[in-house]
Amino acid sequence: MSVYEIMFSLNYVFQPFLLPKATSKRVYAIGTDASCNALGFWSQFSLSALLYNGLLSHYFLLTIRFGWKEDAFAKWIEPLMHMFAIGFPMVTAIAGSVLGVYHEVGLGMACWVDNYPKGCDLPGSSVKCKSSMVAWVFGGSILIFVVVSLSINNLIIYFHVRSTMAKSQRRSWTRVVERSGELASSAVNHAPAVDSKVKRVRAVATQAFLYVAAFVLSYVWTGVLRNLESAGYTREDEATLFPLLVLQALFEPIQGWFNLLVYVRPRYMQARTKFGAETRWWCFRKALFENHVHPESSSRTRPGSSKVSRDEKLRTSADEHNNDDRQARDVGSIDGRD
Repeated sequence: MSVYEIMFSLNYVFQPFLLPKATSKRVYAIGTDASCNALGFWSQFSLSALLYNGLLSHYFLLTIRFGWKEDAFAKWIEPLMHMFAIGFPMVTAIAGSVLGVYHEVGLGMACWVDNYPKGCDLPGSSVKCKSSMVAWVFGGSILIFVVVSLSINNLIIYFHVRSTMAKSQRRSWTRVVERSGELASSAVNHAPAVDSKVKRVRAVATQAFLYVAAFVLSYVWTGVLRNLESAGYTREDEATLFPLLVLQALFEPIQGWFNLLVYVRPRYMQARTKFGAETRWWCFRKALFENHVHPESSSRTRPGSSKVSRDEKLRTSADEHNNDDRQARDVGSIDGRD
């Protein structure tokens, strides 16, 4: 996915310059129809990154909800996902280049499916444009698949995590009540804790939702613009849609950066817990480069997080409470003998 994100970002950088100079009204356009066709090819092929976002939600669904092991998933499912994520964009990119469907789009500085067959958008042309139909097959089908996958899969994951945590908490309280006669003292002595399986499910689910947020934040602007273009908006309306164009230019090329932040987040949180004396920037570098980054503070590690410290305080308070109870019982027994 990272490879296609890089391809897409590079393609985005060259788009303003490789538009056809003969027909484009853009100031920096120095390209030709051939360069525009190449841009369209790479734009379509780069939609693999979009597909990978949708397929990633299926990975989280299978591992979280249905308990698939990493090895089994890598052996049986992952190859099929790669074939689909790479194959469909590649086939459509080649077909579009051969058929000549790539031209400068009506909104924004890009070359993709537009003005097909060529000249169909000219005044008085008797040729019916098929650009919208082709665009929905090439890109709309991918977008629908990704949106449906993200919506359904993450709803299933959300309800599964919610149910799992609720069941775990009920089991924890049941064990506590069974071990202790009084609920009040058990709440002090045995604070209910979510077991390791639930913690893992919750952590993976959080990662899944963050990947979805990164995807939505990056692509929602492009989706809105392409739908507005299908509805009849043209270059003459760009002044009105300028805020959307700015948001598209800001967020669409950096989805890879968002994905990187989500990917290193667990290691960053681990570094913050283990090396509490270090700065946030140091922990971020540690998450990125791991063993190549060494502690800088004189206090190199912290034995536990603030949560551990609170647990230790609870245990200490509970021990003191139990000692007081024992002392009170001893005093009572002595008074009784006297």
